[in-house]
Amino acid sequence: RGALVARILKNIKLVKSQAAEDGVLGSIYALRRSELRAVLQKQTLWGLCYCLTNASLVLSPVACFGVYSLLNHRPLDTATVFSALVWFNTIRTPLYNFPAFCYAVIDCRVSFRRL
Repeated sequence: RGALVARILKNIKLVKSQAAEDGVLGSIYALRRSELRAVLQKQTLWGLCYCLTNASLVLSPVACFGVYSLLNHRPLDTATVFSALVWFNTIRTPLYNFPAFCYAVIDCRVSFRRL
């Protein structure tokens, strides 16, 4: 969109002399609508990613405790539960920051392609 606007401003005399403002504005507005759709989709996926990350922070200990008790065929004892909870609490911050890291890598890749 920026390149299109720059090209239009460079040739503004031609646009004005041919009275082509409506067509030019229509193409700019169409590009803007597609950009806004892409931004909305990106933000929706970003929100979904964080929602799933927060859910995984709760569901991963529950799933691990369930699998542990199923595989060992005995109930969990307090020592195992508390040591596992300490481990899950240790990996909570890196797991919570992982979507932001992926987002930054993708944005960096897009920026390098633009160069």
